[in-house]
Amino acid sequence: MIAGHIAIAWMALGAIARLFLAAVVPLGNDEVYYWDWGRHPKLSYFDHPPGVSWLSFAAQGIFGETTGGLQARGIAPLFHLASSLLLFKIYLQLSVGRRTRTSDLSFLALTQLIPAFGIGGFLLLPDAGLLLFSTAGLFIALGVARRPETPSLWDGIALGLAAGCAGLFKYHAAPIFGGILLAVASLKNVRIFQAKSFWAVTILTGITVTLPVWIWNYQHEMSSFAFQASRGISGAHLDLPRALRTLSGELIFLTPGFFGLLIMTIGNLWRYRKRAPDRLILWGCLPLIALIHLTMTYKEVLPHWGLPAFWLLIPEAAILAGQKWSPRRLNLHLSVAGIITGCIIAFTAVPTFRNKLVARANGYPGALGELTFWPAFFSSPQAIELRDKVETSLKMNAASLPIPPECPPEPILASFRWFTVAHMAWSIPGHPLVRSFEAGQKYYYYDRDADASGTGCSVLAMGEKAHVDQDQVQRLMDVKMSGEIIDSNYLDRPVSWFAGYLK
Repeated sequence: MIAGHIAIAWMALGAIARLFLAAVVPLGNDEVYYWDWGRHPKLSYFDHPPGVSWLSFAAQGIFGETTGGLQARGIAPLFHLASSLLLFKIYLQLSVGRRTRTSDLSFLALTQLIPAFGIGGFLLLPDAGLLLFSTAGLFIALGVARRPETPSLWDGIALGLAAGCAGLFKYHAAPIFGGILLAVASLKNVRIFQAKSFWAVTILTGITVTLPVWIWNYQHEMSSFAFQASRGISGAHLDLPRALRTLSGELIFLTPGFFGLLIMTIGNLWRYRKRAPDRLILWGCLPLIALIHLTMTYKEVLPHWGLPAFWLLIPEAAILAGQKWSPRRLNLHLSVAGIITGCIIAFTAVPTFRNKLVARANGYPGALGELTFWPAFFSSPQAIELRDKVETSLKMNAASLPIPPECPPEPILASFRWFTVAHMAWSIPGHPLVRSFEAGQKYYYYDRDADASGTGCSVLAMGEKAHVDQDQVQRLMDVKMSGEIIDSNYLDRPVSWFAGYLK
């Protein structure tokens, strides 16, 4: 076995490594979007509950604007460390008499090494809070199961707080805590009619904590709830190749060996489901796993959506590895996991490798372009020359046009899709506010820009050519100049631009 303080030290070192990676790895589409949310915190948002924006807001306040990605992600590695320590406590409780060196190493690998959590642990995603508070909920529920007496009001408050806080980060908290609460209700000491006060306090606390989400949805015609509901069923059609792509993504994120171990753990928990701890873990993870893997057969599902449920399986999975795996087999899976994670980190965190990979893509870097294109574009001579050219030309036109005095001295910036709006705001020095020219009525930038002024002010709108809606551009601005920029390293992302005045 590995001494407890040694294991904790490894988790702390992992957190330090993730803080470094958070600073140097470029941000993806979702991350820059959530960072922009954090500049204008709200009670909730159309896409998700507000928790991820609060993490971003806190990181911006703590780390400032001179620390690279830490100003967006800085809190996420600390949340992952807290989640890991709490899950380790669960592992120690469950593994009494069953703990081995192999199980200890498997636990550390699952929480710190595999891409799903080793890399995911520093990203600015709603999963950061969902993992922490789902782990806390499972910890509290296991404590209730161990005690023979009826749970107290404090147990109800603690469980309600965990459920509510998880719900502030992601709607996936509903199937996770729905399963946990059903498992708690099946315990001999928590019969519903024998613990009315416990259940009342749990539910009331959970609703109270999530009030920001309820209030925001009430103010916005329940639009976030309606979006999430329709997202699961509208436009559905059977698409097995798409499901296989999602499953392949899970295999990479969890790595083949540890993915297989987690699936075996589900079977093992089902076999011993009459035991309270096994039942709590199984019911906590199975609803979300079942929902994701059923949905992926007929809807676009991202591979990371089901990872929070797999996280809750880790303590039992590590114990199972200690019983089933030889040291040689463990070393094989550790090596594979290390290679996959190491390659991903090398090609995203190390500029030399990152730039070589882009250069060797012959102008089509694909998904890597999501991380590298906009920072490279706005530091390029082409972009600097374009902004100077547009600013000079519009200033010359201003001599013959009545420009409102409240207009800023430089052109207002705009783009055509939510993620290019966010990338521009993140990548341009000074992090300017960027307007959205994306058509639609139910998303964050539409609400933010709905009452924005600026009629008659100069504007420069730019973005990927594939995202340009000419009718929308003509409706929102009086175009005086336009053009296209193509970077030979990113032939798959030609940029269209339009300069003029806001209508």
